[in-house]
Amino acid sequence: MTLRDVTRDKLPKVHAFDEAGFAEWLKIGFLEFALKNEELFPFGEAWEFIGRFPDITDDIEAIHNVLWPAERKKFHIGLARALAEIDLAQPHAFVTARRLIRVAEKTSATEILSVLSTKIFCPQSEWLADSESGLELLDTAADAAVDLACKTTDARHALYNLAISPSFRSSSARKTLLALCSVAPEDLDLHLQLLARHLTWMFVEREKETGVSLADARARLFLDVARLVDVGVLMETVDLYNSEVEHPQLGRELSWWGEGILPINTSDEVARELAELRRKIQLLPPEVAEETRWEASSANELGRRFWDNLSGLANSGSVSASYGTVVWNYDVSGEDLIAEAQCARFVDEGADAR
Repeated sequence: MTLRDVTRDKLPKVHAFDEAGFAEWLKIGFLEFALKNEELFPFGEAWEFIGRFPDITDDIEAIHNVLWPAERKKFHIGLARALAEIDLAQPHAFVTARRLIRVAEKTSATEILSVLSTKIFCPQSEWLADSESGLELLDTAADAAVDLACKTTDARHALYNLAISPSFRSSSARKTLLALCSVAPEDLDLHLQLLARHLTWMFVEREKETGVSLADARARLFLDVARLVDVGVLMETVDLYNSEVEHPQLGRELSWWGEGILPINTSDEVARELAELRRKIQLLPPEVAEETRWEASSANELGRRFWDNLSGLANSGSVSASYGTVVWNYDVSGEDLIAEAQCARFVDEGADAR
């Protein structure tokens, strides 16, 4: 049977459901499907349309898509109600809840967000983290919540509520930050403060699980954020969280962000992407921008942060900065600095080779 065979006229009972009817149909249907009992026919008259995809949530999505808009609204409300009514302590409840959440994500049922807040992301549900299946449910809920929050009329508020919930998963911090940058790019600083500790834990856990270095993981996040926000906003946060300054609330927890544009201890591939970003935003002279990778042990702080002093170069005449073991000297005048977009005359006076 093909997708085009799923039509509204073949589901007279389903499209006639009210919110309570959809809630019961979805809840009982998924529970019966989890039992794998050949004597049961989950989802009633829609049973003939179940099993056409490897994932049953795709089957339910296809049924949802043939409903009229008003019927879809009832479906969404019923879906949220079904999740709210599930007793998570009962057998098959976790897998049923995960499937309901995935259907909500696929059908853009933002109505489920309030249920996730009160049922999953709440102090009473902290016990979910005690088992593998519970952790899977938390991860599924967190990913869906981020995607659905972006589709609401107040996406930023929904995402912030998610991030401050007691059961928020650090593994979702990256996705949440990028979502916030998409809906409110001008407030990158606030997003970073909100997620700082979750990002720290996320990087540590990811390095353990995947073997991807902290340097590469952090640099790739920086690059992804750079694609979403204004350059000025990006560099304001680099200045705010540089490793020289202790943030009043976060200390040095985000000092790695202040070094984000620099390829310190990254792989060559990531270093090339960072070099391209530096060229793009013209923060560094071409010769410096083209440098690829430096070791953290020898990266000089002045060199890492010299662009913050660009406005003062016109008065100082020259400044020396080092990246790793390579030293460059800059000799610029105020006219050159203004006329030729920063550091017009680049003078390499016997730089030590690496």
